[in-house]
Amino acid sequence: MWLPQNWRYAQSGLLGTRSGFGWVISNNTLRGARTIGLDIGIEGGYRPAGGGDNEGTNQPIPKITGSHTVVGNIIEFNGASGIQGYNSQPDYNISANVVRANGRVGCAGAENAAIKLHGLQGVLSRNIIANNTNGASLWLDSGAHDARVSRNVLLLPPAVQESAVVFELTAGPVLFDNNLLLGSLLSPSPSPSSPSAADCASGRPAAAAAAIAAQDAANITLAHNLAAGFGRGAAVVLGGLTGRKVGKRTASLRSWWVGANVLLTAGDAPWISMHHEKHAGGYELVYNETAAHNVVSGGPMASFPNITQRKQLAIDVADNFNATGGAFTAAIDRQRMTLVLRRSASVRSGCADGPGGDVDFKGGVRSPKSCVAGPLATMDANSEVNVSLWAALQR
Repeated sequence: MWLPQNWRYAQSGLLGTRSGFGWVISNNTLRGARTIGLDIGIEGGYRPAGGGDNEGTNQPIPKITGSHTVVGNIIEFNGASGIQGYNSQPDYNISANVVRANGRVGCAGAENAAIKLHGLQGVLSRNIIANNTNGASLWLDSGAHDARVSRNVLLLPPAVQESAVVFELTAGPVLFDNNLLLGSLLSPSPSPSSPSAADCASGRPAAAAAAIAAQDAANITLAHNLAAGFGRGAAVVLGGLTGRKVGKRTASLRSWWVGANVLLTAGDAPWISMHHEKHAGGYELVYNETAAHNVVSGGPMASFPNITQRKQLAIDVADNFNATGGAFTAAIDRQRMTLVLRRSASVRSGCADGPGGDVDFKGGVRSPKSCVAGPLATMDANSEVNVSLWAALQR
């Protein structure tokens, strides 16, 4: 957010909606901006005192903005973010875009991510967010609510140590389902003419970032996602509480539902970590958390409330299957944009029916009689499945 006196630093893209309403932006290529490719917010200024316009008029921002449709675009090779949107509401549709190879100037500011949105309301689905060289792939900040983030590919380039998605300062609800989160330590698929996957991965620095990170974010549902190739941080980190406010309450990490995911960490990194008990007056900031029916690998839970605290805080961790040792693996062919998933017979496929269970990553309808963890509706025992990452762009 920019102060009115700093209007010249407003969020402006190669293409900008300039605090507009109801734009349809489709089938464009936005390439080579020095900073932002596409700006779909209110440019960072304040209401009603103006600020935020780069023409220097300091004109007031309209009361009704947003509701943009952004479909089928290629947004690539820009200096900072591919897409920025401050106050990105209501009823957005950001779907079937390719947002790749952004972040090229290496800015270390807080707003950097391939896609950075404040206040997202609506749908963000079937996008390929790949090879961002600075910042997270997706950052949902300040008030995301009534949003579904579904069937996206978030692919980090090799050796880049960033999170796939960051949730910050929101009371939700947000449904994050059937996404592929592929970290920089994800092993390449072996071939007869290449070194083994283990050899290719050896010697790389362990990535410190989590696949899914949270600060002051509540009421988030993570369902049927796959996260692989992230390092020391954990696959899911519910860790940041700063004392900021959401509405009249202290921001919390309450009511997370983490179910039916495949969470494969690199090495001995924990598959989940969670903030210990913390209060704001009599209000529990870590409360009513569920992590169940996931397939996990790596180290045990870390920085986690103890058993007594879990009972007091309504924290349920149950029926998670430990696939450490290779019972469930993921490998990637980056050149062909193909993910190879392997599952042994020992992996339990059952999980509790819940949110995000209507369709899978490819758009296939899940059976109401059965539930399989991860982003595919079916995956038989002792099977190998090749998944084209380009499938995200299909309906």
